[in-house]
Amino acid sequence: MRNMDDIMDLIEKLLKEKEIWEILKMSIKELVEELGRKFKVIISVETLKMAWNYEEKHVKMYSFAEAIEWAKTNMPNDINGVVILKELSEDGHIRLHICYLDQDEVPLLGGSHPHLDVYAKSIDNELQYNFGDKDLLVLR
Repeated sequence: MRNMDDIMDLIEKLLKEKEIWEILKMSIKELVEELGRKFKVIISVETLKMAWNYEEKHVKMYSFAEAIEWAKTNMPNDINGVVILKELSEDGHIRLHICYLDQDEVPLLGGSHPHLDVYAKSIDNELQYNFGDKDLLVLR
């Protein structure tokens, strides 16, 4: 399956079947595997990244300033905010999923808006301060 519209249709179907926060917590590889299981298709990770308007970074440390810069650089006109979801892996690494919110406060994951996963060993003090004891940060 190489047609980007077909891939996006499958992602839309998956978004309707699963809780949106479950999708946010999936790695791109897990999402490819889930699409394969559910819809019996073979999609490469790179093809899904392109179709889904997805970017991935692997860094030692990620900062609040970098998150703001990414959000401003990629910001579409029709958004209501930015959400950053933080997950800690068993080995202590951090995964941040950054995406935009629509007017109803729903993460925009349909492929029409960019989103970013950051895999980092640490985050800077300012980003940690903004998260506080939460795993979700909403920026307006």
